[in-house]
Amino acid sequence: MSEETKSRKYSLKLDEIPITIIDKSGQEKNYTMHELSGKQRAQYLNEMNKRISISPDGKAEVKDFEGIQESLLSRCLKDDAGNFITVEVLGEYPSSTLSDLFDDAQTLSGLDIKARQKAKND
Repeated sequence: MSEETKSRKYSLKLDEIPITIIDKSGQEKNYTMHELSGKQRAQYLNEMNKRISISPDGKAEVKDFEGIQESLLSRCLKDDAGNFITVEVLGEYPSSTLSDLFDDAQTLSGLDIKARQKAKND
């Protein structure tokens, strides 16, 4: 059987990963990072598209960086009570923590470079 005709299995269950964040007082708090649904992903990408303009020489330029990471995370990160963490709360997180969480959220929802390369190769 050739590679193109192999049977594949897909799941409709959204992936999630446990996350621990140490708050300002040093206490560990449990969170869950959830994969975006198709609809959530489209909404996020549409929002990001509004932040991009094309320069006269054809290059994409980001018009507004404020809240880019927080926007994705507010759709993916839940506290232990199951509530999404708001953009406002996320905006107070240290930039290094936001960047790490953002990378996890992108990977989980197939928005990172590795996921795009994998999709090309499949």
